[in-house]
Amino acid sequence: MQNVSGTRDLFSDELKKVRLIEQRARDFFTKLGFEEISTPVIEYAEVFVKSLGETTDIVMHQMYSFLDKDGKEVVLRPEGTAPVVRFYINLQVERPKVKFFYVGPMFRRERPQKGRYRQFTQVGVEMFDYPSPQADSYLVFILSEFLKNLNIEHMIQVNSVGCPKCRPSYSEALRNYFSGKPLCGDCQRRIDRNPMRILDCKVDSEIVKNAPEITDFLCEGCKNHFLEFLSFSKNMLDEGILSVNPRLVRGLDYYTGVVFEVFHRSGGNAIAAGGRYDLLAQFMGGKPTPACGFAVGVERLSEFVNLEKAKRTGVFITSMKETFGESFKLLKNILKMRSDGTIFEFKNKNEILGELIKRVDINLDLTKSLKSQLRFADSENFRFALIVGKRELLGGKVVVRDLELSKQEEVKITELFE
Repeated sequence: MQNVSGTRDLFSDELKKVRLIEQRARDFFTKLGFEEISTPVIEYAEVFVKSLGETTDIVMHQMYSFLDKDGKEVVLRPEGTAPVVRFYINLQVERPKVKFFYVGPMFRRERPQKGRYRQFTQVGVEMFDYPSPQADSYLVFILSEFLKNLNIEHMIQVNSVGCPKCRPSYSEALRNYFSGKPLCGDCQRRIDRNPMRILDCKVDSEIVKNAPEITDFLCEGCKNHFLEFLSFSKNMLDEGILSVNPRLVRGLDYYTGVVFEVFHRSGGNAIAAGGRYDLLAQFMGGKPTPACGFAVGVERLSEFVNLEKAKRTGVFITSMKETFGESFKLLKNILKMRSDGTIFEFKNKNEILGELIKRVDINLDLTKSLKSQLRFADSENFRFALIVGKRELLGGKVVVRDLELSKQEEVKITELFE
């Protein structure tokens, strides 16, 4: 049997990379005062149709939707911002200023290709009631620092997509430019409803090259905000990371003002993107709230993550049929020490076993020879093996074998757990 097209099973190093990114994200953003939020993977369709825009690729082609038993259209979550805004609207009276982060799966029926899957994971950050250009700079800065934390070489492209004051004149200029040009079917529909969406089209990329640039149409407020953002960001970021791309518009309708995309130095698709969405909370039924955020594609990012060579950790307990009961007692004692925080040392050793027991396992195949068990423990990268033999038990001892140094010694069980 095959898995669904555009999905994949994660295992071994691929899964380790994904889990590493997720854990680093939780550690990093929690340290910066962001609170983790987890929204449902299913939402009513209106959450995304209203927020993303009817002419976006996601709404037009990519959402997994179905009718619930009550007749309402339900979709699998294609992105993280709209559900967080839905949640925030019910919170904003009590806590108008808040910073969230999330980690979780998203679903889009895109054409399967390298680094792009129909089920994928995003790490996202959302900040509400933060109107200043300094907040945008801070957002770009912490994203860059997070990527540096993972040793990811990256570049950040930025632009402003304006606001309701300056967009109409720009949209009209785009309509005049694209009028009569051989656009794809989707863009033919977009030209009247939202011509800025055409700038994000991959099919008409050649036609788009000479289109008017939005920076020539920004109102005074958007222009000043963007210039301040650029000034702060260039001072906060490492040299050479930031550049302006006047054709960058992002693929979602809810963005206003500053937007950005992040790429690996080697090129390819964006590994992260975001921007400001000051009108979204109000558009979805809440109070007007300035907001900004970003999302990181974990699978795309994992392609550039290098795992450190795994250190030997943990203890493997050998067992035979006649000694299994005593071996299991050792396992229970080790688990008890792990749970109550006790640390203990090997006799005559300068290493704290409590630091090493990040995992513990026991042989459950009582037909395996001792040699075979030790070979397995070595192949699984355990640091120590506790050899529980009949002769040693008669003396109240076990053999502690250091699998890294290939040394061993007998230790009294009572001393082992002192």
